[in-house]
Amino acid sequence: MKTLSIDSPCPVCHAGKLLTVNWRIMHEQAKDSEYGIMLANLHHERALKAGDIYCCQHCNERWYLDSKQRMLAHISADKLPLVSAWHDQALTLSAEQYQLLAAIENCNTLDRRQAHAIPCQVTTKDGTVYPFAEVVIQRDAPVEDYRDYQLASEIAAISASPYALPKAVRHECGWAQEIRMGFAPTLLLLSNGERVTVNGISTFINLEGVDASKTQVSELPRSMVDFPKIYHFQGKIISFIASPAPK
Repeated sequence: MKTLSIDSPCPVCHAGKLLTVNWRIMHEQAKDSEYGIMLANLHHERALKAGDIYCCQHCNERWYLDSKQRMLAHISADKLPLVSAWHDQALTLSAEQYQLLAAIENCNTLDRRQAHAIPCQVTTKDGTVYPFAEVVIQRDAPVEDYRDYQLASEIAAISASPYALPKAVRHECGWAQEIRMGFAPTLLLLSNGERVTVNGISTFINLEGVDASKTQVSELPRSMVDFPKIYHFQGKIISFIASPAPK
């Protein structure tokens, strides 16, 4: 079978080029667009503990429909074993671990209605310590290609990461306004008095002599030439997928 890519996607479901598509819009526009052909060739393969897997009868690529039936997302081949393992396990944490994650997020409880990616330090059952980790609490399957997933069943302990930015800082970074194509800056004041610029979503700071927990958001300069150096986080973030806490 020919390898799918952006330059050579599936002509029917567009796998290799299309990553996600709105399920409602697909059905609404099926008569007047290629969505109709795509829907006709998507075979329901199986129901998961949350959501469903569809298979393109032309290229045999898999697609995931989330539990709310909102988005259809392509599942890359290397994610399929992970999705199967996720389906077969409960992946619930202990009550103490949910409480600790809520404390890191500075909230009373984690909202069961939406996904949470909470930066923390994770120690796995084999003794490996991941200081740059996040616990992703969500109902739906782990299909996002931009995350390096492991299962929450591997977690032995969770603690606050010494490198994680405060929630308020992460929020400001995530909602930074784009002022130039691909450049959505936030100016950070570090614990050592130094100022750095981060571009877009930022979760961790790993600089010698800097206490990440004391990082503050500072006012942006008026001129581009006055921006301090841009900080690029070089670590690898591991995402541990976990189920929402039982009601």
